[in-house]
Amino acid sequence: MNRTLTKMVDSPEEQARKDKQSRALDVSKRTGAMIQHRHLNRQQEVVGVTKDDLEDILGFDGIAASFGALGMFLLSGAVWLIADKSLGSDGFTLNALMGFCMASVVFGAACLGAGAFFHAKKRGRISRIFDQTKVVSDQHLPLDGLQATSMTSQDHTTAFRDGR
Repeated sequence: MNRTLTKMVDSPEEQARKDKQSRALDVSKRTGAMIQHRHLNRQQEVVGVTKDDLEDILGFDGIAASFGALGMFLLSGAVWLIADKSLGSDGFTLNALMGFCMASVVFGAACLGAGAFFHAKKRGRISRIFDQTKVVSDQHLPLDGLQATSMTSQDHTTAFRDGR
């Protein structure tokens, strides 16, 4: 038994398949989908608002909305009934319904006025907060040892990988 070892030659189809497979498994080449990060800067003006200020603003907003809704309901319903009864076949007659509708118009207008008053109080409170705000330059802010830096996406990647 004389066995000779000969190297088998791949067919062209087999060689093409192996080439495709090696290219598919090679991740060092820049082929396929790539994600490139671009970090953007964002700066906002920030105003310190106390909890009491927020509670006042919230309270004024709720009261203004409640009075406004009640006023609109009473005013629109009463005006509609007055117009409907006045333009009807009987014309305008002063009876208990018309008296109640006129009182509702007055009370609805008063509620709308109260709603406008509390809305103005809310806007005044916000304006006062803005008036008390002073611009502080970046140079005067205490950093407590922290340094603001501009990092590229590569710097962020390196910092994340290194656990910084």
